[in-house]
Amino acid sequence: GIIYYNQNKERITDFTPDFIFWMKNRNKNEYLILFIDPHGAAFRSVDSKIDWFEKIFNQEEYDYPYSKGMLKIKVKLFLKPAHGSKINISEKYRKYWFDNFVDFAGKIS
Repeated sequence: GIIYYNQNKERITDFTPDFIFWMKNRNKNEYLILFIDPHGAAFRSVDSKIDWFEKIFNQEEYDYPYSKGMLKIKVKLFLKPAHGSKINISEKYRKYWFDNFVDFAGKIS
């Protein structure tokens, strides 16, 4: 999981996304790590989870040297409201949310 401070419980806890995908570009040393978590509108600590994700992964792309060159790693987080949920998302967090798979596909590139 990804650690974060849960304000409701007043302690550090784990955010465990439902899905974690590791993808490799077939012809390059490039990887994409996607954390994806569907949420309901009642999930109040989601802003804290995003804030802590940003603190841990303070940039979207990382270069790591290894024995055969450099690895390029991109890390992204995406959240989806439960089907039919209407939630108020501030502009600051909008880039992390997707409503449908067309929206999602446009954000992972």
